[in-house]
Amino acid sequence: MEARDTKIALWGRIVGMRDGGMSNTDIARELGIDRKTVYRWLKRWDEEGNLADKPRSGAPRKTSRAKDEVIRQSSKRNPFTLQSDLQLYITARTVRKRLHEAGIHHRIPAIKEFLTDTHCQNRLQFALEHEYNGLDFWSRVIWSDEKSFCSTYHGKLHCWRRDNTWYARENIFEVARSGHVSANTWGWIFFYGVGELAELVGRFTAEQYIEILDVMLPSVRTYAFP
Repeated sequence: MEARDTKIALWGRIVGMRDGGMSNTDIARELGIDRKTVYRWLKRWDEEGNLADKPRSGAPRKTSRAKDEVIRQSSKRNPFTLQSDLQLYITARTVRKRLHEAGIHHRIPAIKEFLTDTHCQNRLQFALEHEYNGLDFWSRVIWSDEKSFCSTYHGKLHCWRRDNTWYARENIFEVARSGHVSANTWGWIFFYGVGELAELVGRFTAEQYIEILDVMLPSVRTYAFP
């Protein structure tokens, strides 16, 4: 129900309860509103016989309800959409106002590597399997991975989203592993800190991974399990 319809229904209840014999104080208590509000609307009903909104001065609204819905749905489909992409022939300021009215705000997106559905399922399964493991377990875990530092630059990124939806998938700017690569590295971390970092030359193969482990495992034993 629209806010305006809700208000009219409330005003109608005030009149109906008064006609049913209730006092202003009882009406206010029953509806959880101020007694002066009850008095004001009953006075207006008695004098004018009408509870509808009076005409207001000022500029007319620049968008219809249909256009407002187009703006909201467009921001959901692509949170990174620019105002010019909507082709509604309205100003960016108007678009921002309509999105703010819908609780959608301009935020910096989370930037993460692209994950397939299989990646997501595997990560969730891992988290569930180890959900109740304690500190003794995690302090003995070594985490290792490769990292590509890319020369590509996406500029300043922003997205339109609701509060508390930073990690919602549609609001994440996903970066594929392919692209202009400036450096490949491999490293490890554990509960108490970071380990060593090794440079990867060329494509990361199984043979190269074994060579790195031959060099790095002694440092893992030294730092993590002295």
